[in-house]
Amino acid sequence: SGLWLAPRIGTALHVNGSIAILAVLCAALLPLVWTAQSHTDAAFTELSTRDSARPWVGLVGQTLWFGGPGAVWAFATPIATQQGLSPAAIADALALGAACGVVGPLFCGWFGDRAGKVPLILVSTVGMLGATIFFVNPRLPFSIGTDLVALNIFWNVGSVYMFALICVGDTSGRASLLVPASHALGFAVGPMAAGFLADRYGYAVMPSFLAGISLIAFVVLVPLWISSRTTALRAAPATEHIG
Repeated sequence: SGLWLAPRIGTALHVNGSIAILAVLCAALLPLVWTAQSHTDAAFTELSTRDSARPWVGLVGQTLWFGGPGAVWAFATPIATQQGLSPAAIADALALGAACGVVGPLFCGWFGDRAGKVPLILVSTVGMLGATIFFVNPRLPFSIGTDLVALNIFWNVGSVYMFALICVGDTSGRASLLVPASHALGFAVGPMAAGFLADRYGYAVMPSFLAGISLIAFVVLVPLWISSRTTALRAAPATEHIG
């Protein structure tokens, strides 16, 4: 809704619509500062002797993986503008893509972990790559809105299993708490690197960038996944299914 409202607020009030929405949200949430209660959760303060490096390695892989779609999303507006869309139409397409992305987690809730986490992250990555190829090439079929919907659905599917992969073995919860920071770092690093390439080769480089940074992420994630499955298989009863 913010993506849809921002350009319209900017036109009506002659202000930066995104900043205006953020200001209203901050003002609305400000009273919560005084009502929040401070408490300490022993689960996060006690040191755990079972902590391993796997969740932290997962954070590195997640940061790299998020850099790919984060770069595509960051450059969605200039790419669409280059294809002749108006700011309002671009905002509508971005809002539609973000709203329909909820289908991804719903799929995860239905499908579960039947195929394993990394294979499903791989499927989502291939889906994002296909959506990006269609998005940057206006000669191919499907509208920009459809491409962004597909990108967000596959992106959200991969995000769920990426988070689950990090949580496995994170007995202290410390690595899980850093997942949002990992997202933000990926959103920062991805567009910066992609912007350098786009200046030299144009926006058509986006699919190659997404594929390249995703490949690097999988180099990090696949050994982590194999290690997690091996540990789980050793610890679980013979009749228990390990996803």
